[in-house]
Amino acid sequence: MSIAITGISGGGPNEERAWLSLEVIHNGQTYDWGMFIPVDNTMDLGELLQAKEAEIYADIDRKEAEWNALSPKTREVLDPLTNEMITVDIPKQEIVHPENPDYYAKRRAEYPTLANQLDAIWKGGESMTAMTNLINSIKQKYPKP
Repeated sequence: MSIAITGISGGGPNEERAWLSLEVIHNGQTYDWGMFIPVDNTMDLGELLQAKEAEIYADIDRKEAEWNALSPKTREVLDPLTNEMITVDIPKQEIVHPENPDYYAKRRAEYPTLANQLDAIWKGGESMTAMTNLINSIKQKYPKP
C-alpha cells in the first residue's frame, strides 16, 4: 500500500483550497485519487498524507464494497440515434472515485458578496436576520457530504 502525489491544481488567488491528485496503491490495485487541501496548510504534504492515509484507504474500501454490491453493473439508457432503450455497462470509476465536494464551489457562487454580508451585519436587525437566513438556506441547499 502506498500513496504518491501526482499533482496539485487550484489554490490560485482568492482560493482557500487546492486539489491534491494522488496515485494510491491499495490491495494490489492502483487508483487515481485525490482530495482537497487548504491553501494555507502549514502541515508538510507528507505529514498530511500520513495523517489522511487510513481515511483514504477506508474511502476506497467503502466504494469498492459499493461497486461489488452493485448488481447488475448495467443501466438502461435511451440511444439518441435509434430512440430505443439499450443496456450499457456502468464503469467502475463511476462508483469508485474520490468525492469531489463541490458543495464548496456551489455555496461560494451563491453567497452574497462579502460587502453585502458586512453591510447586513453593520445595519443589524432585519437586514442581518435576512442575510443569516439566506446564508443558512444556501448551506441547506448544498450540505457538506
